[in-house]
Amino acid sequence: MNGVRSFILTFHSSLIIFVNFKDLTPFSDYQFQRSLFLSTLNEIIESGGVAINDYNVVAFHENIDDPDDINNTFSAVFTQDGVVAKEGDTLGGTLLDGIDENGGVAINLIDDVAFHGDIVVPGEATPVKAVFTQYGLVAKVGDNLADGTTLTGITDAAGVAINPCGFEVAFHGRVGTTAVVLVGQAPLPPQ
Repeated sequence: MNGVRSFILTFHSSLIIFVNFKDLTPFSDYQFQRSLFLSTLNEIIESGGVAINDYNVVAFHENIDDPDDINNTFSAVFTQDGVVAKEGDTLGGTLLDGIDENGGVAINLIDDVAFHGDIVVPGEATPVKAVFTQYGLVAKVGDNLADGTTLTGITDAAGVAINPCGFEVAFHGRVGTTAVVLVGQAPLPPQ
């Protein structure tokens, strides 16, 4: 990206600085040691929004470089502690094929992060929309709902929400041609 890099610097537990640098000169070892966290990022995705919980943990979207191919990047969801999930990760047994930044992010008190993505479903010609946490799939297009209807669409542009304790994720979708707000069970962290 023409020498532009993004960095997240945390100097105090309550201060987070997000900076884009042009024509960056290398940081000295002293500057690395002074920061509590420094992660080289490719590009913060502003359209992906940002969320913060009561403990000042911030979630956001970012593109990161592929360590195996410098010409390739992955979309990812981050907190200042690092990568939460990236394209190609397996989350709770489901392969995350893509991340939909337009759906934003949500974070709760225990740092569970909810976001929109895509998965490949056998028999489908294109990936289908889905909602995730870093622990796995919440819902995908084609799921059968408790009332016997089928989830026929997920509206990522409407955002996503997660309750404070992380047990449920809310999102917009469609059942047939009817717009609905759905609440799905959030996957539990691995034991």
